[in-house]
Amino acid sequence: MIYTGTSDDNFPPGGPYPPTPFQFVKSFKTWHADGTEFENGFLPPSGGNICFGVWKEVDDCTVKLHHIGLMFNPDGSISSIFTVDETDKVASDGKTYKGFFDFKLWPPSYDSVGKGLPISEVKGTTAATRISVG
Repeated sequence: MIYTGTSDDNFPPGGPYPPTPFQFVKSFKTWHADGTEFENGFLPPSGGNICFGVWKEVDDCTVKLHHIGLMFNPDGSISSIFTVDETDKVASDGKTYKGFFDFKLWPPSYDSVGKGLPISEVKGTTAATRISVG
C-alpha cells in the first residue's frame, strides 16, 4: 500500500509548526495475513524510517493497527520511541482504506512507552491505495 497520514495538529515538539493541514508521513506499508505489519517511511534512514506493527480485524472491513518504531540522533543513539495506533475502514473491493491515526512520541526507554504523558502527540487521517501488478 502507498500510505499517507495527514494532520491538523502541531508537530514537532516546540515548533516551528507547518501550516495545517500537512502531510505527516508518506510510506509503503505491507499488511501480512498473520496479523503483522511493516512500514517503510519516505524519510531519511538515519533518523529512523522503519516500524513494525500488529493488527486485527475488529468489525466488518475495519482493522485496528498498533505499531512501534525508533528515532535516532545523528550519533546513532536512540532519541525517542514512537507508537502509532490506527483504525482503518477497508473499501469493499480491498483496494483502498481510510481512517484515523494517533502518533505518540515517547522518551528513549521502552519502559516509558505507554506510561504517563507522551513527549508529543499528533492525530490525523489516513488513506492508502493498494499497489498491484500491472
